[in-house]
Amino acid sequence: MLLKKILILICLFNTLFLFNLEIFKGYSSKDSSSVYSVASLLESKYVENSKWNENYFHEAQFPEQGITIFTNIIFSKAFTDKKGCKFNCTITFGDKKKYTFNQDYGPDEFEALKKGFSIKFGDNFIELKGNNYKIHLENKNVYLDLNYKIVNPPHIFGDGIIAIDKKSYMAFSQPIVGAYISGDLRYKNKNIKLKGRGSVYHDYNVISPIKTPRKWRSFWFYNDKYAIDIHTVILTNGSQIDRITIMKNGKLLKNFLNTGLKTDNFLYDNKTKFSYPTTYSINHTDNDGNKILANINLKDFTDKIQVFEHLSPITHSIVTLAIGEMWAYRFWSIAKFTMEINGKKEVIKMNGIGNYVDIDKQ
Repeated sequence: MLLKKILILICLFNTLFLFNLEIFKGYSSKDSSSVYSVASLLESKYVENSKWNENYFHEAQFPEQGITIFTNIIFSKAFTDKKGCKFNCTITFGDKKKYTFNQDYGPDEFEALKKGFSIKFGDNFIELKGNNYKIHLENKNVYLDLNYKIVNPPHIFGDGIIAIDKKSYMAFSQPIVGAYISGDLRYKNKNIKLKGRGSVYHDYNVISPIKTPRKWRSFWFYNDKYAIDIHTVILTNGSQIDRITIMKNGKLLKNFLNTGLKTDNFLYDNKTKFSYPTTYSINHTDNDGNKILANINLKDFTDKIQVFEHLSPITHSIVTLAIGEMWAYRFWSIAKFTMEINGKKEVIKMNGIGNYVDIDKQ
């Protein structure tokens, strides 16, 4: 009991004194004569800071097969000479069964091109060639080839930087806002041809673990005309930052900032002992009179992930006492968007997937 009180006091102290300055720097669309030139941002931005991390987060959804694939690669100064990475891939099937691959790769297993974007780690790789982005995972349990054919240009919100204090910041970009995905998956002696859509999200930061945001909400919706990506981050002090990118027919239609994504209709999960929202909404008008109204409903879960489950029991207990249990809920969803942009009104219904990450503090 005493340890719990001490950890709570430490957490409160850090929250009060470390988050005294926050600035969102910049908000603009960076146009370019070359549609994919901004994809050069995929090149790793190594800095000499022990608190530096970088992440490429891939989502792929295949509604016809009921399959979702989330893949991310993380670089960190925890690796010698900036040459290592962490790789994670989670494949969820229509029957709720899943395959998860987690692996750390050191300098002797890692190779990155100095020009372009190609990273090899073990027998696996990700690479960008023209408007095609490829992920390859191969081991004794699974063979996976995903080909992202880029149909929308990359996007940056200004310089994409959130400054937390004078020494800490987070930066965001969307290298692939939307792509057609084709691929091959072999798992448990079954060969599956994949056909769907997806995107790539990128962030990097110089930040201490105690300041790292632990609450995220993301949505990815696609149809034959539109790609709509929604990303919300809630900092540890409660400040919320929303970003929406809307693509139409392969071009940027509109982006919105700080739209105030709201969550509602919470249900309690008896198995995980975690409460989660079943509806999300946006009602926003920007300074130019452009409007977006969105109503998003959870249809069916694909996965529930206890983020700290990989920790040792003792470490897990300490972490949950200090900050709470962290869950990631992933799900199929349906949305209705009512948009009035440059005087033109459109109403769109779209299907997609969502990712809800939050902390439950007992």
